[in-house]
Amino acid sequence: MCRARRSRTSITLLRDGNEVFDDPISIQNHIVAFYSDLFAKHADYLDNGLVGRVIPLSVTDDENSALTLIPSPEEILATVKSMDFDSAPGPDGFTGHFFASCWDIVGAELG
Repeated sequence: MCRARRSRTSITLLRDGNEVFDDPISIQNHIVAFYSDLFAKHADYLDNGLVGRVIPLSVTDDENSALTLIPSPEEILATVKSMDFDSAPGPDGFTGHFFASCWDIVGAELG
């Protein structure tokens, strides 16, 4: 039973155009080379300016600069204080109450 399952989950032959790869090492090398080449290619289609001509700009350079600024410690504290104290903003489970009550300890790490 194990051999039958293994044979169903193994690649024993790979064809790419006129080339045939039938031993595990050549199959592995071809797959690695294929994906290395695929992910190493530069996406030329992104550089042709088509997006800029088709989709109008809706954010100015000044707005973009403001949106990408790192928030100040004061802004972070104001946000923490405005949170629902019983809700957890992230997957760690720490609530708004935790962050507000322990701000003296965690504030330096967040700000």
